[in-house]
Amino acid sequence: MPEANGAPWESYDWAFEKAQVLGVREITVVGATYPNLRNLDVAIGVEEADLLHRLPHEYEAGGLTVRGVTSRGNWHVRGVVIVAWATDDVLGQVEGQAPAAIAAVVTVPDYIPAWLSAHNPERIGQVRVEDEAEVAGGGGAQLDPRAADAVDKAGAWVNDAHHALDRDEREAVAGVLVALRAASVPVDVDGLRAHLMARGWNGDLINRAVTLARRVADGETPHHRPMQLG
Repeated sequence: MPEANGAPWESYDWAFEKAQVLGVREITVVGATYPNLRNLDVAIGVEEADLLHRLPHEYEAGGLTVRGVTSRGNWHVRGVVIVAWATDDVLGQVEGQAPAAIAAVVTVPDYIPAWLSAHNPERIGQVRVEDEAEVAGGGGAQLDPRAADAVDKAGAWVNDAHHALDRDEREAVAGVLVALRAASVPVDVDGLRAHLMARGWNGDLINRAVTLARRVADGETPHHRPMQLG
């Protein structure tokens, strides 16, 4: 994971190499805002970063189209994706769009514990040994096996093609979370996110399930379908 705003990103070269290997013609760079993308001058090049900031937010390089998008409103990625200043929320959204490959750029792995736990991705560029050691030593997100089993059963109600939980799906997920709380089974939010990522849920579904988990943990009892733990 390269250092942000301090050195050229090896993930940028990696993205071009990966695109060639996978036979795709586009690279998408995701940032919070277009001004944020302009701040990638050291990371990807001054001219390149400026072109991502200005309409049409793209340029040609190495026979590929490099596009800049922001993770606000309606946005879509194509090809190989570089997520600048990555978070688990944004990575979940990216994964739900089924890109060819993803490079997540963070300064420390604590920003993406669920994604690291779900995928254990290869490391690119500069690695902070002490931070990586902490994650490898058990600092990653964990979900209690009893909670994982119950959530998997509730997941049978959820249509993976949906981008939001419909009423029946929401009530099923809420029901199992309420049942877990009643049984005093802990539900770690980051662990839940990692578990759902590993199960292939798209980002919107994951975020809504995590929101329900936070509400239940805070003592709320949302409308739910009564569920029995196995």
